[in-house]
Amino acid sequence: MKNEENTVNNAKVRHVEVTELADFQRLDNYLIKIWKGVPKSHIYRLIRGGNVRINGSRCKPSQKLNTGDIIRLPPVRTSNRDQIADASHPQVLRECTLYEDNSILVIDKPSGIAVHGGSKISGNVIDALRYFRNPDQFLELVHRLDKDTSGCLILAKNLPTLRKLHKAFARQLTSSVSKTYLTLLAGSWTNGPREVQLKLAKNISVSGDKKTTIDETGQHAVSNFTPVRHYDGCVFVKVDLKTGRMHQIRSHAAAIGHPVLGDRKYGSLIANKKFRKMGLNRLFLHSAEVKFFHPETQKYITIKSDLPGDLKLFMEKL
Repeated sequence: MKNEENTVNNAKVRHVEVTELADFQRLDNYLIKIWKGVPKSHIYRLIRGGNVRINGSRCKPSQKLNTGDIIRLPPVRTSNRDQIADASHPQVLRECTLYEDNSILVIDKPSGIAVHGGSKISGNVIDALRYFRNPDQFLELVHRLDKDTSGCLILAKNLPTLRKLHKAFARQLTSSVSKTYLTLLAGSWTNGPREVQLKLAKNISVSGDKKTTIDETGQHAVSNFTPVRHYDGCVFVKVDLKTGRMHQIRSHAAAIGHPVLGDRKYGSLIANKKFRKMGLNRLFLHSAEVKFFHPETQKYITIKSDLPGDLKLFMEKL
């Protein structure tokens, strides 16, 4: 878009034209990006109150932008760009690239950082990467990782690539997409590799907490668990996902009696307490490898991420 300088106080109504960089973005996501520091609740009030308009008409937060649209932007007070970066954007994301070309970016996501923003989340992967790189460049998540999960995370740098990869990941069971995780599970594992096929249903509590449960009315989910090394009271496991449901590994592991260590939502309080005393202070779940068909080069691509140093150090204590 044009005329997008971020000032401390935008005192006049502005009209900006949508370019192809913002094509098909949601209006609310675009405004959140250009109005740094403005509370989301205030942005939504401006939209619903008719202060923000597209092509002269009232609009909704979810409305998709199209190249050539003219957006009316009312005066708003925004924060200084550098202050926002220091306050909310995780600096570790400045140097986390595993792979990049003209259409795809794959990063090594650290544990403890959410991939996208929310009502209770300030610093997150997508906003930080847009900030550190080029705020006007198209950049969207192809898939998600839980906040406390580390490892390979794929982002698309243009809309056609995003759509193709979304389609591939949606039919992961029959497509070329492959995702491999490394995890440490509680208990003594027996009988070798195991395929778990248990349907998962999403549940949201009154407080907004999200969780999946084993439910025959839920979505089809398949996880292949392969033990790599056995320890006293736990087992190091490789997990190949055939589907990509929310909290799939964590929910499936708990359902078969071997919850992920460090998991506060699905895990064992006793096991977590035991291994926390030994130095495990996070969820032991790492996205170690992703394989997929590159929509531009028409070739298979494999990206790997080493087990983080803190998890390696912990395993040396077992």
